Amino acid sequence: TQTPSASAAPASNLIRIPEGTELPVRTRGFLDSCCLAPNALSLGVLDADVKGPGGKVVLPAGANVTIQLVEEKNVDGRITMTFELGSLDFGGRHYVIASAKGGLEPGARVTFTGAKAGTPEAKLRGLNVHLDNQSYMGFKAETPIVVTLSS
Repeated sequence: TQTPSASAAPASNLIRIPEGTELPVRTRGFLDSCCLAPNALSLGVLDADVKGPGGKVVLPAGANVTIQLVEEKNVDGRITMTFELGSLDFGGRHYVIASAKGGLEPGARVTFTGAKAGTPEAKLRGLNVHLDNQSYMGFKAETPIVVTLSS
């Protein structure tokens, strides 16, 4: 696990991340549709540096993140789980992640889909969405997002 340095902290209290930017995260612990309640929080770590439009690192690899289960549903015999990044810790500071368009808009999200009931895939791995410890989650900024220093 990489540890972000204090020098990685931005000069500003507000970091802007463009829509479409990927935020690569590794889980800390397992996540499974059998065991997570709606709005449950889990932990992860930023797997690589996230760079801004100018190529400068704005979020360092090794930063700790919170992951929230924002939606779980069954669509056409498949379980889908949508997760959103909620906060980020690095450089001795705590930041909140949100859509620049407001609280009701999605921020950085990723969705996982389980096997369809009755298929060979379902017989092999079951119907649940299951992510092992250290699983990769490629969060994507669905809208422009802002990372704001928590007061």
